[in-house]
Amino acid sequence: LGFVTFATFFNLAVHRKLGFRSLLNAQESVNSTHGMDIYHIVRMVVIASFSIEAAGALLLSTVFIPQLGLGEGIYTAVFLAVSSFCNAGFDVLGRETPFVSLTEYNGSPMVLLTISALIIIGGLGFTVWGDLLQYRRTRTLMFHTRVVLAVTLSLLAAGTAMFLLCEWNNPATMGPLPV
Repeated sequence: LGFVTFATFFNLAVHRKLGFRSLLNAQESVNSTHGMDIYHIVRMVVIASFSIEAAGALLLSTVFIPQLGLGEGIYTAVFLAVSSFCNAGFDVLGRETPFVSLTEYNGSPMVLLTISALIIIGGLGFTVWGDLLQYRRTRTLMFHTRVVLAVTLSLLAAGTAMFLLCEWNNPATMGPLPV
């Protein structure tokens, strides 16, 4: 989210006016060209980010709380949700076995699909979110949004195809796993 976005959000939360330089910095931090709607955009970015991360943490907690207990389960779920949404790639699951990451959860669709969705949604970016939210009203997408969606889908399809092609029968990786 960035320092400028948070600073702007908290200034708005306490009803403090932004100066011209702060307004320009806030516009740049959320990739906006409209000064009038910067307040709306910053608010949407922060609320949407926390809401998506919270939903991801809630879904992940259904797996981690029963397995790790209440405190550790909540911590792991929240940490993984935020880390996934930000594409950070931190591994807190390697406590028992180093470098295990998500390999212990290859049979858990809840974990894998939630983390995958968080990575993809976080990777799309705020500009694409806003454009997709306005699509029902405008019936048009910006060029930026179309490019981001096309490249994201292409990379996901190509990556999936390559992993399947190279690892499908490998007994050390995907070979013993069900479809």
